[in-house]
Amino acid sequence: MKNKDYLFVITQLVLFLIFFIPLTENISDLPLLKIAGYILFFAGGIIGVLALLRLAESLTIFPTPKTDATLKTDGLYKYMRHPIYTAVILVFLGLSGIFTNVYKLIIALIMIIFFYYKSSYEETKLIEHYPDYEAYRKQTGRFLPFL
Repeated sequence: MKNKDYLFVITQLVLFLIFFIPLTENISDLPLLKIAGYILFFAGGIIGVLALLRLAESLTIFPTPKTDATLKTDGLYKYMRHPIYTAVILVFLGLSGIFTNVYKLIIALIMIIFFYYKSSYEETKLIEHYPDYEAYRKQTGRFLPFL
């Protein structure tokens, strides 16, 4: 495990904690924004559960894969390389809509940038660990299919 692994995990935890600090009041009730928020929240939850179940014993909180882990390229992993990150992003974007809070939306947008960099670092480790990862990477979207 390298120091960068710990830095990514600690930063992620800090972003999660900051998200729930009530620094600003919610903006006025916007029913469509709340509905969109619930849709994103539940979609993220479903994606997250399915991805966690598929990853199973290969799951680690660190970007560096476990030495005994196997590369998953089926299930949701057939369509996106980082469905757990996608799930977290969708859940936090959804919560921003549910709470109709600009501060929470800004933190959720920062999370997108954070997960982009975390996944880039993770992919350097996955390429080192799995010879087939580069081919998989070229044909599979990072967070969403075809993106």
